[in-house]
Amino acid sequence: MLRGHGTAPRALDYTFDAYAADVALRNADANVAVNDSLFLLSKGRYEVGKIGENDLLQSELALLRAHAIDVLVTKASGGAATYAKIAAARMLGIPVIMIRRPPPPPGPLATTLEEALEWLERS
Repeated sequence: MLRGHGTAPRALDYTFDAYAADVALRNADANVAVNDSLFLLSKGRYEVGKIGENDLLQSELALLRAHAIDVLVTKASGGAATYAKIAAARMLGIPVIMIRRPPPPPGPLATTLEEALEWLERS
């Protein structure tokens, strides 16, 4: 902060602070866009076997940091597709909420072979 009395030095301080904050915000926006692009490229390369799990994990970590994610909500699909994202969130201490798929509605029930064949003929 500039030393002195009066409003001019304080106004100058506020102007520089506002400029610095604006530059930091533009840099953060650019970093998020770059991390989004790098993540999409990494995920595609992982799917075709061009990079390993560790590289994908590093991309997930960068993406979570760039977006300042503080909680991860994902569906519990049972697949390996989201494992790197969950591992990255856990490494960063980000809570992970897994949503289970709702149970399917009850279907028709046949207790004998004849009932099953009748149902198939009606369907």
